[in-house]
Amino acid sequence: MMAFVVPVKSKTVTSDWTSFSRLVNRCIKSICNQSNTNFKVIVSCHEIPKTKFNNDSRVEFLKARFSPPIFKKNADDIWIKRADKGKNKKLLRIMRQE
Repeated sequence: MMAFVVPVKSKTVTSDWTSFSRLVNRCIKSICNQSNTNFKVIVSCHEIPKTKFNNDSRVEFLKARFSPPIFKKNADDIWIKRADKGKNKKLLRIMRQE
């Protein structure tokens, strides 16, 4: 048996949940159209997206047991996002190789 794990971001960090749910639906539909039927789709999420696959035995929704990320706006009304901690080291490594 093969398992496909689909991570889904939280509704709190999604600007358009309906549009995002459509993308999740398309992803699950694509996986379910496999020629081999011996598979399982595991969707990891904080909130279950609007989907047509709630009653499909091949698809399982696992709700995360930790809180979703919190993004805040600064004083200038700009979203503060988490940076890649290794970004500077990666850039330095690339620059040294040139």
